Amino acid sequence: MREARPISDPVRLLLVRHGQTDWNREGRYQGRSDPPLAPEGSASVKALAERLRGVPIAALLTSPLRRAAETADLLAQALGLPPPQIDPRLTELAFGAWEGLTQAEVKARWPQSLRAWKRAPDTVRFPGGEDLAAVDARLADLLRTRPWEGDRSGSASSGSAILLVTHAGPIRLLRLAAEGRKPAEFRRIEVGPASLHVLDLHRLPQQDPHPDRHERRPSLASCGGLAAVASLRVGPRSYLVAAKPSEHQPN
Repeated sequence: MREARPISDPVRLLLVRHGQTDWNREGRYQGRSDPPLAPEGSASVKALAERLRGVPIAALLTSPLRRAAETADLLAQALGLPPPQIDPRLTELAFGAWEGLTQAEVKARWPQSLRAWKRAPDTVRFPGGEDLAAVDARLADLLRTRPWEGDRSGSASSGSAILLVTHAGPIRLLRLAAEGRKPAEFRRIEVGPASLHVLDLHRLPQQDPHPDRHERRPSLASCGGLAAVASLRVGPRSYLVAAKPSEHQPN
């Protein structure tokens, strides 16, 4: 058995949003709530797996929420990968008291907060939930610690990608950081169910792998090293990476 070689820089990150749920279709805020995949969600994940067939993948990490974990399990089965590694830093933004409600229901109870969420999302903290800065800090910690580098369950090698199954919120923040845009533009990023987004993560020469533990809060902006990728090449085929808008997505 060959010894796995370390993953070289840059590391290609394949970001996948979970497949559709009934709450997606109904336009309900999901956050930390845990609805399962709908049948059409499972079907779209299987279709995505066909797109990824032939892509060398070194590790598969997932949010612990059921809709993401089910998506990761389907991808692992279809692609012949080891069971996914659960990482809570990939969890969705907590919408708190908004969870389970439609946008109309939220508007009736928190009209000013909803207006702020639409116009200046980086200024909003959800009642009983969190704000974008908290999710940003979780993701920065994920990129700094690179948990996949300690993974020895697969055949990690140069040129392999890391598959991260997560949610719309984390993907939007990662794409904004990669494109050099501010969190205020959060709602301008479209992330449809079972969509694929490709980023390259470079280790910056000046980047300290062990940041000052007294730092108040890490951020994706201070982490650096992310770059957007326009397409994913699989053998002779090349796929444009574009998110499909979700007509009923409330957040």
